[in-house]
Order: sequence, then C-alpha cells, then structure tokens
Amino acid sequence: MKIGMHIAIALLLLLLCGCAGKNEINELAIVTAIGVDKKDEDKITVHFQIVNPGGSSSQQGGGSGTEKSATYTYSTSGHTLLEAYEHARNIIPRKLFFSHLFYIAVSEEFARERGLSLLYDVMERDPEMRSGTLVYVTKESKAKKLLLSYDPLEKNPGYAVRNRSRITSGSMGNIEGITLTDLIKWQFAKGREAVALGMTPLEPQADNSFIDQVSGKMNANPSSYQLTGFPLFCQDRLVAWFDLPQSQGWSILTNQMDKEFVYNINQCPGQPNQSDDQGSIGVLIKSISAKITPLESMGTPRFQVDAKGRINLKESTCPAKIEDPQVIHQIEQLVSAQLKEQVESAISKAQEVKSDVFGFGEILHKEKPSLWRRYEENWGEAFVEAKISINLNMELESTEERMQSVTEEEREKEEK
Repeated sequence: MKIGMHIAIALLLLLLCGCAGKNEINELAIVTAIGVDKKDEDKITVHFQIVNPGGSSSQQGGGSGTEKSATYTYSTSGHTLLEAYEHARNIIPRKLFFSHLFYIAVSEEFARERGLSLLYDVMERDPEMRSGTLVYVTKESKAKKLLLSYDPLEKNPGYAVRNRSRITSGSMGNIEGITLTDLIKWQFAKGREAVALGMTPLEPQADNSFIDQVSGKMNANPSSYQLTGFPLFCQDRLVAWFDLPQSQGWSILTNQMDKEFVYNINQCPGQPNQSDDQGSIGVLIKSISAKITPLESMGTPRFQVDAKGRINLKESTCPAKIEDPQVIHQIEQLVSAQLKEQVESAISKAQEVKSDVFGFGEILHKEKPSLWRRYEENWGEAFVEAKISINLNMELESTEERMQSVTEEEREKEEK
C-alpha cells in the first residue's frame, strides 16, 4: 500500500512544471512609456522608455547615455507597431516588459495623418498591456521629446508625466485622465467620438538639457511639458484641439470632473462687464455633475443639459460685501454663467468639426432608439444641427476662514 502511494506521488511530481516559462527580473526591460512618431508615408518610429536599474534621479530622465540615467529611450521603426517591437529585439538586450507602462504618447502629426487605429489591435491583444494606460497626443512636438523630458521631483519621468493627470489633473479636475480603454470604447460606440489627453512643451524651442552650462545648476523648465487642451478625433484621426476652458467644458458635460480645482472670475459682483481693474473672484469648484436628456423632435435633434455643483470662495479682490446674501447670489451667477459659456464653446467647437465627443448620439441611442434610427446613418451631420439647451447652477457653500475681503476692509477704513 505504501509502495503504491509513493509511486503515485512520484508520478504526480513528474507532472509538475516547476518554473518553466519564468522571466528573471534581470532579463526584463521594464517599459514605462511608449512614444509613436510618423517616419514617412508608410513607416512609423516607436520609442521605448526603459528603466535603468542602476539609474538615479540626479540624471536626465530621458537618458543621456550615462549609466546613471534613470531611464533610457530606444527607438525602432516599422510599418506597424508589432514590426517595430520585433526590430527592438535586435537592439535591446532584454525582453520588453509592458506591465508597468504608464502612458502612450503619439505626435500630433501621427494622430492627424495615420490615426490611432494602428495602435489598438496589438495593444488590446497583449496580456501585459494595462487597460488603464494613459494616452497623450503631443501638440507641436514629437512624441519622443516627451519621453526625453525631465522632472526633478520624480525619479522616473514616465511616472511624472502620468501624475500630471492622475494626481494633480492640471486645471481641469479630470478624474484620472483618459486611457487606452476609453479611446477604444468611444471610437467603437454608436454616436460618440474620442478625445485624448494633450501635452505641449513649456518652451517649444528648448532642447532637453536640464543643466545650465554656465552655472551648472539644474533647470527643469526648458524641457518640461504641460497639460494642454484635449485633442478631438473623428473616427480615429485628430481633427481639432480644445483650448483649456473648452476642455473643462467637456469634463463638465461628460461628468469627468472628480477632483477639486481653482476657478477665477475677472469680474466683481454687481459689475456689468469683466475687467482686471475691478478685481476678481477666485473659487474652489468642489463638485459638478450634469445630466443630458434627449427630447422628442420631428426635425433636428434636441437635448436638455442640466448641471449643478458646489463652490467655496477662495479669494476676493472686489470691494463687495461678501456677507451680503445678494452678493453671494451674484457670485453664484457669475461662476454659473462663465462655466455655461465654456460648455457652449466646447459644443460649438465639436459641432464645427462634426465630432460628437460628448456622446449625445450615444445617449440618444440608449434612451430613444426609435429616434436614434432616424439619424444613425449620418449622425455627424445631425450633430452639427443639434439644438442643445443648457441649465447650469452653482451653489456657494462656504467663504472658508473669513467673511469680509481685505479689499472691503481697506475701503471701510478709508471711508472712516
């Protein structure tokens, strides 16, 4: 009996695979960012930002060829992304590993002329690709330059770029950026087009050197990038750019605002026109949500947008009595009116290029399918003619640690 049991156990041990198919860490090239640029009419150049295990944050993020660089950037070419991957095996002495990929960046030129569909198939099939990988379009810049940018606050430059969207969100309060999954979902949805994140150089003419050759001091600004307005797509091609206020409008309308952000009004309560000389009001937008309702229509499509939110007063350089309920109401009206203008401007820009990046058609398809069938074949043209009414109201919750503004107190002293 015991002999039979020992034989059975021995046979089971033979079936165990052990460490077959394992990947040792010192055999992997950990990719933290991918950049894609157009090379010529039928080829692309793909850049891989790879972690240097012995690197440090005291060296340039993009890799200068020294062994202390935090990352290195390798570039290969091919007709497709997969072909470029294969060519990379000839120059990179380790296996490319994508499970720690922070973002994918494509140049404006590539997005306009080649489109993003070239990337989708291979990235969706690869099990190592994260569904939450952020996607950026570099405005007036090659994608490679973003990979070579440097930020002294983070050891890994890919991590620094990602955190602009996921932690600080810039000035747009966007939830967690826009991911590869979002782009694919929007492109193949009925009645919706895609937007991506935008990046632009802080100083477009600057090179990627971060050390002043005269003083020897570190200077991060020349090679830094900043978040800019969102790029708009039609099918998979870039067709236009939102500016920052329009991008805020898009985030409001699509309920992508999740983080608090500061908002400024260059107009004082009770004043008819905007003027920097009058003073300004600064508020913290705590939250804002919107609901889009499709309406019955025999002619052009019609929608009703109802949005509401909460704000706190952060700054006032206006000679207004903040404690006055009427002034509080006027501040709410000023913020609501300016945010509404931004939403309207974003809609107008999208209609101009026939790109429904808000998903009006998608909502129509879900909530009124019979009405959707009337416009389905030519939704781009129908969206241009769509009538969209907006009702937006913000409520002031708090003036924080003080009621009167310093300007008001100074004016009262002068009157005495």
